[in-house]
Amino acid sequence: MSQARKTFVIQLDPVDAGTLEPALRGWVEELDTGSSTQFASSTALVAFLASALRRAGTPPAGSET
Repeated sequence: MSQARKTFVIQLDPVDAGTLEPALRGWVEELDTGSSTQFASSTALVAFLASALRRAGTPPAGSET
């Protein structure tokens, strides 16, 4: 059984520098599974990455198991 590479593609949308709190927006894909999502915050991006790592059997750094 081959080990997952845990490779992701993250595409960031341009940030409107004129806003007080620019949002991190974009799209992310887990290449090993083809799972992808759009995100509108850093929290949503990190949640997707953490979920993908848990599914692969690799808990994110700093998480308690």
